[in-house]
Amino acid sequence: MTALALSLLLLGTTETADVNNDMTRSERIRYTFTEVRVDTLHLLDDLYAEDMIFEDPLGKMRGLNEFKIYMEAMYQYVEEIHWKYTDEVIDGDTHALYWTMTLQTKGLNKGRPFSVDGTSRI
Repeated sequence: MTALALSLLLLGTTETADVNNDMTRSERIRYTFTEVRVDTLHLLDDLYAEDMIFEDPLGKMRGLNEFKIYMEAMYQYVEEIHWKYTDEVIDGDTHALYWTMTLQTKGLNKGRPFSVDGTSRI
């Protein structure tokens, strides 16, 4: 299995959706990461503000709509994805979530699963 490191920057205020009223912010972040797919991109609406900024090694997106377009393009080829959350640092309204993502897609690594270690700052 191939391992890579990835750091993501996601900025913006979060708002609680009705479906997630009983979840802590930390639980909502993990739930969204775990459940988001091409057909569940609406979950991002419950986590990110319209003016959010997303940055990874592939580029920088400004605004929730641009981010959703990027995520739709990325997820349309995903066959399997699994997140393992390894650590979390909370400082006021800022969350740093450390994770290992295992991904399988036809277009990368000859269709074999590979893992990426990363950090998301929300």
